[in-house]
Amino acid sequence: MRSLSLVMLGLLTLSTGFIHRSDQVDLQTAQRRGLEWSVIGNDNSTHYDFPLQISMINKSREPMEVLIPVGSMFAPGDSDYQDIIIGEEYLVRVEAGEEKELDLRGYCTQSSDIGPSGEVHYFQGPGPDPLLLGLIGFVSENKLHGMEAQQAVWAVADRSDLRSVVGYREEFRSQIVGWLADQMGVEAPPPPEEDDYLRNYEAPPVKRRVGGNFSFEFSYPASFRIAMFNGRNTVVRELMPETRTAPGLHEFPFEFDATYFEEDVYTFKLIANGEAIIERRLDLRRN
Repeated sequence: MRSLSLVMLGLLTLSTGFIHRSDQVDLQTAQRRGLEWSVIGNDNSTHYDFPLQISMINKSREPMEVLIPVGSMFAPGDSDYQDIIIGEEYLVRVEAGEEKELDLRGYCTQSSDIGPSGEVHYFQGPGPDPLLLGLIGFVSENKLHGMEAQQAVWAVADRSDLRSVVGYREEFRSQIVGWLADQMGVEAPPPPEEDDYLRNYEAPPVKRRVGGNFSFEFSYPASFRIAMFNGRNTVVRELMPETRTAPGLHEFPFEFDATYFEEDVYTFKLIANGEAIIERRLDLRRN
């Protein structure tokens, strides 16, 4: 009986040791244990899909489970670029000697700064204020990612009117705006009117109609949408709602009312599953 107890104790010790060697650690703790990591902007996505890429190399002799919590903040080395708040929780297992790369879902917090770039490195910054942290947690938990969530992040960061939170998906807008209104103790704004072009993405152009077309052939089902970006690589409007499409050759037309946009040149992106696969620039002075 004594020998059996010793065997059981030994097994318990080994099991406990294994858990300790692979327990969850944040990036700073992982770095002290031998993880080298760096974060750059993701040129293949947008500031409200997967704006950052993280690279990790585990140079220790033990595996690590690295936790990047939802709501983590990353600040750029160049202050002209946008800060990013992480929109999902990531738990990444990195074996000893292993290298890993991962795209991180997130949202920019400054609408007036430049969108992420692969030439810019990002560093962990201080946490967001409680309202912004609560918002991003609500969006993540309820899977409300997209344009509506980005507009809400800007509304909180800029302390702007909740009427600015818009998008194609009314069910997303109403949930996000309703949650924010409750937290802020204000009345939620109503849905946009049918003829309110700035707030209603379904409203057709009525004054100065400008448009174009994307043609793309692909071999797998994907969710596509089209978005319009200003000279700072920041979205100003979506022009096609996210649409699930079968494999094959497809045409994706878009149009907008140029009366409401002040810059001369805009970039239009066809986005598939969060990746910007085609870009086209349009000079409004020639249209």
